[in-house]
Amino acid sequence: MTAMTWRRTAIPCLAVALLLTACSDEDPGKDAGQEVQIVAGGGNTPNATKALDLALTGRPSDLDIGADGTIRLLVTENNRVSIWVIKPDGSAHRILVTRGITSAAELAVAKDGTLYISHSDGSAGMVSRIETSGDAVRVVGDGKAGATADGSAALGPASTITGITVDAQGNLVYGELRHFTAQHQEIALLRRVSAGRVETLAGTPEPFPSPQKFSDAMLASVAPPEGTKSLEWPLPGILQLRSLATGEDGTIYAAAEGGVLAFSADGTVRSVARRRDPSTAPLGERPFAREGDAADAFPQFITDTGVTVDRGYVAMPVELQPAENRTHIPAGFRWKGQYTPGQTAIIDSSVTMFDGQPVQKVVRLAQPDGSVTTAGWPVSTAAIGGGGLYLLITAQDGRSLIGRVSLPT
Repeated sequence: MTAMTWRRTAIPCLAVALLLTACSDEDPGKDAGQEVQIVAGGGNTPNATKALDLALTGRPSDLDIGADGTIRLLVTENNRVSIWVIKPDGSAHRILVTRGITSAAELAVAKDGTLYISHSDGSAGMVSRIETSGDAVRVVGDGKAGATADGSAALGPASTITGITVDAQGNLVYGELRHFTAQHQEIALLRRVSAGRVETLAGTPEPFPSPQKFSDAMLASVAPPEGTKSLEWPLPGILQLRSLATGEDGTIYAAAEGGVLAFSADGTVRSVARRRDPSTAPLGERPFAREGDAADAFPQFITDTGVTVDRGYVAMPVELQPAENRTHIPAGFRWKGQYTPGQTAIIDSSVTMFDGQPVQKVVRLAQPDGSVTTAGWPVSTAAIGGGGLYLLITAQDGRSLIGRVSLPT
């Protein structure tokens, strides 16, 4: 090869090589991060009337998002229950619940804005309607532990109640956990209040004859065969029905033992997410990447969180123990946006608390096509509604922040 030939060949190749090198140097990390719009928190005023001026403190128990984007956050602080209401226009106000209720498990909101909370006194379960003044009006339970038969008044004895929702007809629906002390078993029932009377929608009320049968039934409870009748499917285990949500078509979704169940209006139950083979659905490197089937997600819900649904998506705030080399939060999940110093401090503190820890807290979505994806990492809780995913994170000093991202179209 002559010198002239070499030059003609090498110069274009060198130019291409330099161009590729420049591109590769510029691309890594360029788009890393998740665009998150802060909608509440990061301020310094505990009772601010503007959401972005709020100093959100206390222990969050539930997060609810209305169809119009209204946020309702159930919080317990210093033995006082309150509900923060944050409107889409950025205004905020707090409803202080009467002092007779010192803790609450879950919040349910009817289409007309009526608020309900579940609470307990020992193993006696109750549900109260919360007026705008904060006064509580009992609608389920009389404060005594026990069982109320179908057709009887809802204001009778009841066992532990955590999960609550409002169905498509405006009726209160709740999960009641029966305690069979002699057998060391807990059996859940899905129940509805209609015209002040209670009826069972799902579950069987009897204990199992042996510990082994109870254990086997608990493991199988998240995988009912197709066409299974809800009233013929037992719901054993202490984590059954701890959280409930109602879909647009009236289907009631429930957090279960290692999964999510859906109770349809036709009286059947099906699985939404379960523990078939969790190794085939690992956490992804970026939000909304398809990670496998929801049947393999094995959702283990974070304490004081629950299931929410919107437009075919099912949100599951869960705890995971990823492989040792996956304990660091990927760059794709780091929040990015225009934030105040107060907001940035909470974001950084939340990441510091979890990055590299053996247990990670994320929100995974069961998607309309049956797949699962990770949508936020880390989170203290999360909920979906109005076409958005709302992420709540908490700093080491207890201050919280709520951010919003859009659901995939």
